[in-house]
Amino acid sequence: MNKDPRKQWYIDHGICCCCGQREAEPHKQLCFECAEKNSERCKKRYYSNRKAEIHNSVERKREKRRQREELGLCVECGVRKPSAGRKRCFRCLAKDRNRQKGYRERNGRLPWELRGDGLYCYQCCEPKCSGAKLCDDCRERSRKSAARAREHIGKNGRYWSKLDTANIAEIRYNARRKNQ
Repeated sequence: MNKDPRKQWYIDHGICCCCGQREAEPHKQLCFECAEKNSERCKKRYYSNRKAEIHNSVERKREKRRQREELGLCVECGVRKPSAGRKRCFRCLAKDRNRQKGYRERNGRLPWELRGDGLYCYQCCEPKCSGAKLCDDCRERSRKSAARAREHIGKNGRYWSKLDTANIAEIRYNARRKNQ
C-alpha cells in the first residue's frame, strides 16, 4: 500500500503514478516514458558521485545484515531463522551452494561428487587414478608431508610446550578478561 491515496488509486487503476496521464506498463507502476526519465535521472545521480553511492549502498547492506542478525533472522533473506551455528537459513545456503556449483561447472572444474571416486584424484582432480582416492603424484606428496610432520612431533619448538601448566592457565585467564 502506498501512503499517498492518490498514487494508490492510480496504481489500482493501472495509471502511471508519476504523471497520472498515461497507462502504466503491465505489472508496473510507471508508464514507459516516466520509467525512462526515472532511469536516466538515477543513472545521472549514480555516475555523478559514484564512490559515495557505492559506499552508501555497502553501508545500507551492512546495516540491514546487522539488523537481521540482531533479530535472529537469516542475514540474506530476512525471512527464516538461520541454520544452527550459521547466519543464513538453509534455503539461502542451498541457493549459494547451487550458484557456486554452476560457477565451477562453467569454468570446467570437476564437481565434488566425482572427486575421489576412483576415476579422478581427490586433490588434483586429474583423471589418472587407478582405483584409489589419490593419484600416484598426490599420494607421494601426501606421504612426504606426513613424514615431515612426524619428524617434528615432540620437538620443543612449540610455544605452549615451553610453558608449565600454571603459566598456561594465567595466559588463558588474561586473554579471556581482555576479550570481555
